[in-house]
Amino acid sequence: MPDVSLTPISRDHADAFMTWASDPVVTARLFWDAYSSKDVATEFLAQVAERHP
Repeated sequence: MPDVSLTPISRDHADAFMTWASDPVVTARLFWDAYSSKDVATEFLAQVAERHP
């Protein structure tokens, strides 16, 4: 079985985040609408996600 390594999410993960966060089907049950801009998603990651331990 391969090892799994988890790291805290950061703005460096914006491309991977956009893979699912820009899909309206995936985000239909989340508290935000699908992201259409990588810049806006990167700002969210920097201002919100990175501040949580």
